[in-house]
Order: sequence, then structure tokens, then C-alpha cells
Amino acid sequence: PVFTPPARFAGYAPVVGSPHAGFNAPPLHPPAAFFGVWGELDTTVPPAAANASDGVAVDTSYAGGWRYTAARAVTARWAEANGC
Repeated sequence: PVFTPPARFAGYAPVVGSPHAGFNAPPLHPPAAFFGVWGELDTTVPPAAANASDGVAVDTSYAGGWRYTAARAVTARWAEANGC
């Protein structure tokens, strides 16, 4: 049998990291559940690191830094898309 992926997902639960800067996309077909887990003591992708208005934080443990979207910005984007 051929696998046919669903047209929609009921929810999302990422297991590691945060979206790269510029890739914090809301669900295509809201409402969609979102369950995010971030480690309070994570020094690579700290969940509350970004205070900038764009929600982008930089991990400086790598040469040149690593730009990602902070947890606060991810959850805010999904909450808005879901009408929360």
C-alpha cells in the first residue's frame, strides 16, 4: 500500500530546539494544538533569551552565533493564529 499523508495535522509537538530565525510559521489550518517543551537551564537554546521585539535570539556558543526564534515568540505566534 502507498502511504498518503494527511492534509492536516491535529497538533504539533517539537522535541528539540526552536525554529531558525525567519521560520516561525503559524499552523496552516488553525486551530491546531501546539505542545512546546524548553529546558529552563538550556544554554544552547535558552527559552527566555530574546528580549528583542522580533523574538530572535542568538546562541553565541558557536562561531558567528546561531539565530533562532525564542520560545516566547513561538508560543505567541501560535496563540495568535489559534485565536487565544
